[in-house]
Amino acid sequence: MCDVYRGLFNLEEHRHQAGDVTETVPFQSWTYKDFEVTSAKIVEAYQKEFELKQRLVEVIAHVPDRNLLMFCTAGWLHEPYVSGETQLLLEALVTETGLK
Repeated sequence: MCDVYRGLFNLEEHRHQAGDVTETVPFQSWTYKDFEVTSAKIVEAYQKEFELKQRLVEVIAHVPDRNLLMFCTAGWLHEPYVSGETQLLLEALVTETGLK
């Protein structure tokens, strides 16, 4: 996803360098660069969360006691890598693209 938006950003830069000033506005106020940076942060957070959950799935069946099982459950439910900032960025992205 980030590569697609990075490509769109590069295309937009190329259009401006070539003197094409017509605007295609997929966002309400963001530039392509803003969208690329925001989506990269969101993807990074959810990638880390996915890796954590993959690891929890691998070890959950081998947990020897209830305390460790509760720890694994808390790690799954809490989503430590998806912070309030990530959720705010996602909300802003959805609003900016007009999907909300």
